[in-house]
Amino acid sequence: MSSSLASAKRRRAGIQSSQQPTPAPVAPVAATSAPPPPANGRMSLPQLLNNIESRLKAVEAAKPETETETPFSFTVTDPETGTERKMSLSDYMTDMDKKFFMLAEEITLMKDIVVKLQSFTMEVNKTLMEERVRILSDVPENIKITKDDVEEVEEVEDGKDINASEM
Repeated sequence: MSSSLASAKRRRAGIQSSQQPTPAPVAPVAATSAPPPPANGRMSLPQLLNNIESRLKAVEAAKPETETETPFSFTVTDPETGTERKMSLSDYMTDMDKKFFMLAEEITLMKDIVVKLQSFTMEVNKTLMEERVRILSDVPENIKITKDDVEEVEEVEDGKDINASEM
């Protein structure tokens, strides 16, 4: 730690150390060939880029030439008939697109049916509720109690219930 503090003090004071590494000179970029690496094993950035470029050119030159690329095709089994047939990728994607849109249409149709069923159920419930309100509102408000009704109630209160006295 003391050596790092000492070197920091020397830098601030402007004293040059004798062990300071010398910067590598920048070589101009050569377009035709990459110069050999320096003796210390480190390459400058332009040398490294030229070396990578020459390697890429060698790999590209060694690549075998392909005549024409064949379209991707594969064997598909028809679920309805069970027969196998070869299809190109574009035909397969078109077929899948048709099936997807058919499925989306069926889902939309089912959604519409469920919404209609829900609306119908709500209308029936509303009708039933209105009918119930109408029936309950038809009960007469002025119920007349006759003398006979009052006498029957008094007998039940006195404990002279007809069913209880017969037992």
